[in-house]
Amino acid sequence: MPMDRYVTERLRIEAARRGLDPALARAVAWIESHGNQDARGAAGEIGVMQLMPATAAELKVNAYDIQENIEGGVRYLSQLVGKYGVEAGVAAYNAGASRIDGRASTDWPRITQEYVRAVLVQRAAERRTLDAQGARTAEVPLAQHHPPHQRHARRAARAHEPSRAQLDPRRRQPRERRHAAPSTQVLEWSP
Repeated sequence: MPMDRYVTERLRIEAARRGLDPALARAVAWIESHGNQDARGAAGEIGVMQLMPATAAELKVNAYDIQENIEGGVRYLSQLVGKYGVEAGVAAYNAGASRIDGRASTDWPRITQEYVRAVLVQRAAERRTLDAQGARTAEVPLAQHHPPHQRHARRAARAHEPSRAQLDPRRRQPRERRHAAPSTQVLEWSP
């Protein structure tokens, strides 16, 4: 299942703001949590970018807020990529900068090496997706993308509104439709 549109758009905006490859930001979010803000890691990681509480505090963001989680995670990833390069930056995002600093990639923890490979494969897939979408993504303003909790609130509010059929009595007139058997008639409400 693809990531929520709000999440992908926030990732794109934050990556552009930080000068980071949007495909890399999306790949890290996908590998970390599949873009799920409700995801929690065994070590206490939180949200889309799976920020540790100490990292979130250092970045001065609320990891439980989806927008701040993405902003903080992309900012942190951008800092690490700027300092170490893409592969080592991704490794530092996963294992912590102290475990990567000054070490060759063969000396990284095995799980971190696997993580980096998975992110790079996902990054290639995200690039193909972004290329296929072309400029369409850039043309959609963020105002059209609402956090999931706001969409549900709007949907709930619309549930109490009358439908078009209730407002326009002409739409409620039954119409006749014939099926394959000529002797059978079915009455249906017109849409």
